[in-house]
Amino acid sequence: MNLFETMKQAHTLKKEMARHQKELACQEFEVQSKEGQVTVRVNGKMEVLEVAIQPEAVNVSNVSSLQNQVRSAVNQAIEKAQASAQAAMSQMMGGMGALKDLLK
Repeated sequence: MNLFETMKQAHTLKKEMARHQKELACQEFEVQSKEGQVTVRVNGKMEVLEVAIQPEAVNVSNVSSLQNQVRSAVNQAIEKAQASAQAAMSQMMGGMGALKDLLK
């Protein structure tokens, strides 16, 4: 592949990445704690959009349980968003041929 074609492919990659980032930013990922008392929603920019806590989860004598549920749900939602971003990047890089080899 000549330099011109490589540069053209790099420009295409840049445009595709921008498009995927916009699409990912609009996606939302929701996770519920295993106890079902905490629900967290994040977007593709890894921003927490909502944390919903069921009233029965609030127990002043056991705050650590609620804290653990919130932390776990937030982490799982972020992991879900990151996995989606990684899958999109892998799919995009799969078709890049020689440019992919240059980026190693």
